[in-house]
Amino acid sequence: MREQHEVFTKAMAMQTNGNDRNIAFDAYRQMYHSGWDLPDAVKNIEWIQKVVNADCYDAIQTGMRVLATIPLSVVYQPLAPGQANKERAGAIETVLKWNLMAANRRRSRPIEAEVVKNALLYDMVAVQVVDLEYEVKEKKRLNLPSSREEAALAQGRFMVIPYDSRSVFYEYSNLMLERVLTVQHKHAQELIDEWGSKATQYKDLLDLADKPFGQDWITVYDYHDLDTRMTWATQGKQWSTTSSPEGQARWVLTYGANPLPFIPFAIRGGTMLETSGPHQYQPLLYPVYATGAWDIKNILMSLQTSEVVAHTGSPRLAEEGPSGQQAQIDYMSPDRVAKMPPGNTLKAVAPAAIDGALENVIAVQSAQIHKSTISEVLQGGDLPSGTAFATLNLMTQTAVGVLKPYKSLSELVLADTLTLFMKWTEFTGKDLYGYGTGQADTGQEYEILADEIDVPSIYLSVELHPDTPTDRGQKISAAVQAVQGLDMSQETGLEEIGIEDPQQEIKRRISERIFEHEMQMEFDKERLEMEAEIQVKTQSALMGLQQMMMQQQTAQQAPAGPPMDPGMMGQGAPPGPPPGEAPLIGPGGSPGLDPSAGEPPPGMFAPGDNAMGAGLPMAPEGGGELV
Repeated sequence: MREQHEVFTKAMAMQTNGNDRNIAFDAYRQMYHSGWDLPDAVKNIEWIQKVVNADCYDAIQTGMRVLATIPLSVVYQPLAPGQANKERAGAIETVLKWNLMAANRRRSRPIEAEVVKNALLYDMVAVQVVDLEYEVKEKKRLNLPSSREEAALAQGRFMVIPYDSRSVFYEYSNLMLERVLTVQHKHAQELIDEWGSKATQYKDLLDLADKPFGQDWITVYDYHDLDTRMTWATQGKQWSTTSSPEGQARWVLTYGANPLPFIPFAIRGGTMLETSGPHQYQPLLYPVYATGAWDIKNILMSLQTSEVVAHTGSPRLAEEGPSGQQAQIDYMSPDRVAKMPPGNTLKAVAPAAIDGALENVIAVQSAQIHKSTISEVLQGGDLPSGTAFATLNLMTQTAVGVLKPYKSLSELVLADTLTLFMKWTEFTGKDLYGYGTGQADTGQEYEILADEIDVPSIYLSVELHPDTPTDRGQKISAAVQAVQGLDMSQETGLEEIGIEDPQQEIKRRISERIFEHEMQMEFDKERLEMEAEIQVKTQSALMGLQQMMMQQQTAQQAPAGPPMDPGMMGQGAPPGPPPGEAPLIGPGGSPGLDPSAGEPPPGMFAPGDNAMGAGLPMAPEGGGELV
């Protein structure tokens, strides 16, 4: 553990080394906030109007919209093959993402958006992760107020704090993050609310909290390394580490060994190939800052606007003639009739022309700024009519390519943040829980067991999905072609198009296919049953029809019964001969009937006898034509 004076010395050296960096960071921030003023040489000229261009702000905001709009994907690398390990990795991803989403609930803007903003604006991102359950436990152990932290637990276990990169100083080695110093300006009462008796032991700090708002500022320094943790505060807004004449901090809040086996910060940014602060970090606005293009454009736009405004009140008419009297113009009449003195005339004066050279130079500067930052294609710029889809897609992908360094930086910091979730879980020994948010697993509980975490074996990554009009459609088309044409696995294809949990998606599709198969089987069963029922009914009707025909044939071939009562005639039985007489037999054995007596013709009962009974030729046996 370092001594206090060693901590002060190291903290001062870290701030001193970061001064040049912060000069550039302040310039980037001013450009983002459109904080620009006219040069002193032209500021005092009355007719000059200040005009500030918003290109820098638009570039940062567009980058945030493109990179931080679509929810991110988390990929946890299983350390062994097999379906069970893949499913376990998917559960871990769900837990981590759910806890990040819970941490966002206590912020007005998602943490991903803050990370992307710092990456674009500073090329550096610093995030601290605090386990609130551990914080409550430690504050109770130190008899410090913990009610605020306990209330905050309702919005998730972890508190993720993105810092303004200007307030964070750190040292990175080729091994790891070695030490971190944060410098924040707060009101004295905020420090008292946070630290309780650790702060109220200082009477002058209590007196400072009673001063009017704006006169109660303090600067809080928080130092971390693997061995030491120290927090102290000084009065006023300080920009460098200060101590008392005795070499001690004014108000020391905590000092001792670092109880954690890790530094609870995720910090990335810059390049280790540059040693100069302004050039070590190269954010999106770096070329604009290095070339002064934004200042030049603001000056040119100010001159152009000022010239137009200055000539707005220039005369439009000139009066000529010997008379000393002036023309009288009736402005109340729509015709504006001018009454001229004798001998005088009015001539129209052409308005002053705007300097075209200024317009050309401004256009060149605008094109240069868009080329160095973000293309107008992503900012909604107008495209020529008839632009082909392939051309638009190529332009969009080229424009998104400018954001890739900052996209990669943001992904690394977010992956480090989620890794800290697991480090806190392993350190505290308290299992981490999360819940499914998809359609298939909404409300399902997942967990990460503290004793199953092996910190050196944590390999996870985060992917941000750019929000571009053609990107997703192109990814899906490319994935379909790869799966069908190159025999790529469906799991890999789903990952390529941004599906967060391919295994879960495949399971859902299998479940849908099983459901579709079962429903098809039910449909087939009902169809077969209906067809069988129809067939049974058809056969039954055919059998009934055959029985009816057989009964008719039997009735036709049956021998004549006993004489019938004459009263029964006409009730359906064939008429017979009078009682006591032999029945008439027609040709072919048909009953002999007398149609002249009102009896039916013999053919009604024996159609085959019609020809014989009538003395007509019969068709030959076996068919053929009648002769």
